[in-house]
Amino acid sequence: MNVTAEKLFKEALTLPLPEILDLMDRLEEHVEPLLTPPQEQEFEMSPEWDAEIKRRLEDIESGRAKLISCDEFFASLRAEESDDESDPVG
Repeated sequence: MNVTAEKLFKEALTLPLPEILDLMDRLEEHVEPLLTPPQEQEFEMSPEWDAEIKRRLEDIESGRAKLISCDEFFASLRAEESDDESDPVG
């Protein structure tokens, strides 16, 4: 919490309980929309991206693309990192 927020917090604690509760309600009303996911937005995808997505899906469905789990992916990154650290030229 930065200094301004900390100061506001300490000052808010000195308020009478009804005012603290009112302040909490007002803050919640302000913050809640920021935490709520936006409604699905309409957008147009470029023909190039549409074609790329279709190509990738076809690669997956046909088996041309090999999918790996998240664990496999991170293990491969760790292995590459380990190789890079042991390579005196790299």
